[in-house]
Amino acid sequence: MRYQIICSCLLMFGSAIAEEHPDFRVSVYPLVEGHFGKTEYIYEEVGLADVGGTPTLFSVKSQLEYPLDCAVAGGRVEIQYFSQGRPEIGCSVGIMANAETVTGKMRDRDWIDDRLVGDTDSEARTWFFQLDLEISKRLAGRDSLSLFVVGGFRLQRISQDLVGLDGRYFNDSTRIWDPVHLEVPVGGYEITYSLPFVGLKPQIQRGSLTASVKAAMVLVFASDQDHHLLRNFTGEAKGSGSGFMVNGQARLSLGHWRPSGSVYAVLSADLMHLRVDTSEKVTFYGYDSGTENDLGDVLENLPHEIKSTQYGMSLGIGLTF
Repeated sequence: MRYQIICSCLLMFGSAIAEEHPDFRVSVYPLVEGHFGKTEYIYEEVGLADVGGTPTLFSVKSQLEYPLDCAVAGGRVEIQYFSQGRPEIGCSVGIMANAETVTGKMRDRDWIDDRLVGDTDSEARTWFFQLDLEISKRLAGRDSLSLFVVGGFRLQRISQDLVGLDGRYFNDSTRIWDPVHLEVPVGGYEITYSLPFVGLKPQIQRGSLTASVKAAMVLVFASDQDHHLLRNFTGEAKGSGSGFMVNGQARLSLGHWRPSGSVYAVLSADLMHLRVDTSEKVTFYGYDSGTENDLGDVLENLPHEIKSTQYGMSLGIGLTF
């Protein structure tokens, strides 16, 4: 509700600006998006173990793949300043979210010495929220072609509940694979990305059609929580990294709804890739047969890598004041 109030206030404020200052143009549009992709959460360790009194090199790797396929809805408000009929400065705020929905299967795989020892999947129920703030400034242009520098900030929060467990584990005693099937909550994962970005956006206008492509470099600051209900521990991590985002947009004017305002359709395609190195702290609230840790045990400075690739396509219908 508070996000709807914010957007309503921005719309009223922008409308007042447009009425008083004809060089400013305010646009608002609701949108729906098909959002796709996955996040990989990777832990890998190499060390020495004492095997029969002989130091032996070993490696352990765990990789979790969280699906991000879902439908989201939201809206965007834009304010632009025009000079001699050309956009010079722009700012915008956008919000997207979804109700919790099943987005696919989370896959969990484990290796010891490059040998697969576990392969399971769980149903992922996902809640998604994204807030975008952006400012643009025209650098150069000629006729219908313009080049903008863009900068901004994206806040993204993803929360996923995991239900059920299907797959297999390798039994070292019998040397065969044991199947596993559970129909209970098994865990959850929450991550928050803070993403300042800067980039360039060429834009062209031909009649009623305006098209642009934005490419930006991203700094990534992430924090997450990893809940393992079956193994009685919670992991918390923070880290930083880098990434990029690309957005292509086509806006088509559909006509005027008042002398100074138009109706338009917007089609957008997005791609974003992020990579983060984190250090995790694991706290046990019960016994874990996998590691033989118990209540109160804490493991710190566990290195994890997060890789997220997200893409989507959205459609919106809006008004210009």
